[in-house]
Formats: sequence, structure tokens, C-alpha cells
Amino acid sequence: MEASPTFQRTLRPLGVGETLDRAVTLCVRNFRLLALTWGAFAAVVAVLEYFGTQDQSRMYGALADVLKHPAQGGGLDWSALVLASQNNSTFNGWTFAYFVAILLFTPLPSAALIAAISANYLGAPTSFGIAYRIGLMRFPQLILYNILWLFCAGIVYFAFIFTVIIAVFALVAIAQGLHGFGVLFGAVFGTVVGLVAVAFALLATLAYEIGICTCVIDRRSFAESFTWALTHVFTRAGLGRSLLVGLALVAISIGYLVVSATGQAILFGFVHNQALGLAYTAAVDIAGVIFATAFMTIFYYDVRVRTEGFDLTLGAREVVAEASA
Repeated sequence: MEASPTFQRTLRPLGVGETLDRAVTLCVRNFRLLALTWGAFAAVVAVLEYFGTQDQSRMYGALADVLKHPAQGGGLDWSALVLASQNNSTFNGWTFAYFVAILLFTPLPSAALIAAISANYLGAPTSFGIAYRIGLMRFPQLILYNILWLFCAGIVYFAFIFTVIIAVFALVAIAQGLHGFGVLFGAVFGTVVGLVAVAFALLATLAYEIGICTCVIDRRSFAESFTWALTHVFTRAGLGRSLLVGLALVAISIGYLVVSATGQAILFGFVHNQALGLAYTAAVDIAGVIFATAFMTIFYYDVRVRTEGFDLTLGAREVVAEASA
């Protein structure tokens, strides 16, 4: 058996800018492995999406033909629109397979990608096969983790809606009683509640991503990963930093969406090439996902450095050894 590689990465607290810089460097230096790790899944999804959207493309084409040829009176021929939509199905078996792949199997390549990024970040280059082996090992726990998050998100959603309904009735009563001041109070209160809701959504998203890293890298159970992420993101000491990282993650997501939507609009709207458009979407998806995952993985290590210090180094050695086994 070969000797375990030495621990080559010095872990220390990082600023948000340093985290972004290290994520970029990591993705550039290991782009082939990371792109292959996520691209294997993205290619399957692209094929399913291609065949799954053909019926939709035919339906949109039929609707466009109806719109180009208005009725004799100059208006829309609504019966023709209904007939065109009925004769051209929107979903088929490929569409169903596409949604199944997205909803059920995404945790597998996500775990493999995190394993590959983690190993390379710690200075122990790994392989495609080892990354997916780790992903398969953590896959059941990640499925349970997602179910737990969906359950908790549902509870929070209904509690939020119920609270908003009560608050609206209370604010209406206050506005009627205090007139102009009541309206001003309601506007200020609504703005504050909206900002708090946005901040909570950012922190919850960050906690979800951190929990995935915890489940894969630290090999914790789905319940432990859930608890660990919440306690480390929503604590007073790390709250401000978590908000900054959450805003950075939003900026990354917005940039990805702008680049993806712009390319799709050009390729689908002007070039009229579905295959080329889907290929572009897959390429942008691969680049965006590996960068966002690298950013979150590095932030996960930063959180552990700030809370565990030297104990993290000992755990990191185990990750290096596993990734090189």
C-alpha cells in the first residue's frame, strides 16, 4: 500500500475576497477533472432535456404559426390556438426522466464534485473514480438530508404565510386607527420584515450548502449535518460573515443566470439551433456549478478553521488519505 500523501494546504481564516480568489485558482488548475466530474451528469441531463423539449418546441412552433395568421376579422383565432396546444403535447417520457434526474440524482454528482474539490484544495489530487466512489457512499445520506430540508422548508413557509396574514390584518387596523402615521408605520414595518425575510433566505441557503459539504467531507449523518450547518451559520459570531458570503453566492448565481440567459436568447432566438443552445447551456452550467461548489467548499473549511482550529488539520489528513486510497 502506498504511503498517504502529506498534508500540503495551510488552513487559516480567509476573507471573502480570498475565498473567491482561491475558488477561481482551484477551478482553473483542476478544470479538466472538475468539468468531467460534473459534466458526466450534465451530459445525461442535456440529452434528456433535448428529447424532452422537442414536443414543447413543436407546440411553440404551432402556436407561432397561428399567431402569424390571424383570423379573418384581424383578431386571434382562439379555437386554432386551443387546437394547436391540444395536438402538440408539452411533456413526454423524456421530460419525466429529465425531472427525475434533476430531483433525485443531482446529490450524487454534487457529492463527487465536493470530494474532488476538497481533495485538490487540501493538496492531494484525486481521480474521477475515487470522487464518484465517495459520492456513492454519501448519496443515501444526502437524499435523506434533502428530504429533511424540504420538510423544514415547508413548515417555515406555512408559518411565514400565517404570520404575514396576521400581520397584514394588524397593520390594516393600525393604519385605520392612526391614519397617516399608521400608513407610514406599516410601510416601514413591511420593509423591515422584507429585509429580514431576504436575509433569512440567504442564511438558510448558505446553511443548506454548508450541510452538504459537512455530510460529504466530514462524513456526518444527514441529521448531524443539518444541525451542524444551522448552528455554524446562524450563530451570532458568524452571522455577519455568513450574510456577506450569502450575498457573494447570490452575485455568482446572478452572473451565471445572465450569461446563460443571454447565450440562450441568441442561440434559440437568432441562430434557431436547439442542439447548439443546449450545448451552450450545459457548458455554462458546468462552469457555474464547479465554481459555486468550489467557493462553498472553501468557505466550509474556513468555518471549521474558525471554530475548530488545529482539530481540523487532523481531520483533513483523513480526507487526504481517503481521496488517495
